[in-house]
Amino acid sequence: MKFRRSFVWLVMFTAMSLLVPATVSASDEEEPPTADPEPRGEELPASGFSSLSALSTTSEGSEWSESFSLARFIWPWTSCQHTGNSDRVYKSGGDVSVHSWWEALNNSCPHKAHVWAELQAVYCTYYPDGTRYCRFVPVIRSATKLLREGGNTRYDRVTTRITCTSRQTVGWRVAVDVDIPRRIDGPEKYYSEGVDLSCAVPYPGQ
Repeated sequence: MKFRRSFVWLVMFTAMSLLVPATVSASDEEEPPTADPEPRGEELPASGFSSLSALSTTSEGSEWSESFSLARFIWPWTSCQHTGNSDRVYKSGGDVSVHSWWEALNNSCPHKAHVWAELQAVYCTYYPDGTRYCRFVPVIRSATKLLREGGNTRYDRVTTRITCTSRQTVGWRVAVDVDIPRRIDGPEKYYSEGVDLSCAVPYPGQ
């Protein structure tokens, strides 16, 4: 009987000890995480549209000046040799405008091709160390139209136009893409000669 009572008390003591939460020493407690230091604001580069002269001091200076002579590239993997073409980008009232079309360079082309054109303007980024990088950026793109070859009438051309928001002098050009129906087409585009116009617009997306 005494043995049974001792055994019962032992079981009860063990159970009670398990129910009492163990004390945690100060060394075992996790220290609260230290707050991150205040983020330091980075000096962002300034940017904006610029004239054609800004390209002469950047890596793209030689590229744009050669683009006009390289525009009439002949696509060797198609039987239809063709090119895009345009008039000179010009200012009309408060807009910058340009007309674009396509031309066949041999007798193997169909009568019509898909054409779209985008106006591009010189845009520069000025970094805190004094350097800058300028390039042509697409500003506005026309709808794609199925045009007859030659651009002989206004119905055979695509018009790309955008309204100016200031009279700042900016360099402009047009890029023309021609897709011959059911023919393999490369990524090359026709680029017009650049021209400075007193017309600036907001950066695309702003």
